[in-house]
Amino acid sequence: TEHMYFHISGGGSTTAITQLKAPGDVYLIEVSGPANLNIEAGDNDFSIKFALCKDLFGYYNHVKTLSDEVKNIFSSTRRLVHKVSAGTVIGGVGHLQGNFDLGTYDYRIKNNFANPSRYGDLSATGFGRPRS
Repeated sequence: TEHMYFHISGGGSTTAITQLKAPGDVYLIEVSGPANLNIEAGDNDFSIKFALCKDLFGYYNHVKTLSDEVKNIFSSTRRLVHKVSAGTVIGGVGHLQGNFDLGTYDYRIKNNFANPSRYGDLSATGFGRPRS
């Protein structure tokens, strides 16, 4: 399931940041976005990718702040594997945007109605695999 937006507030109505937590015991595998991990909330748009195992992946897009733990983990590289426990605060969402995006991929399930070659490299691994 891709792009399931969660609306926290009406866009542009508040600069409040809501804590974003790990959805379970997951492995953080990538942070993308601005080079400056400490950038102010209104000036950024991070994505955090995570995995539950080799076949179950998820992401959060439109993350406005990163927790200190995530900043420390990813300060030297943007891709690695680091386990965090369910409920660990990994960032913050909201601000003027008022929403964030989330999605998951379960590579154990094949949908025969979709043509996988239209969605990415069939020989790739991890997030590089076709998403449908």
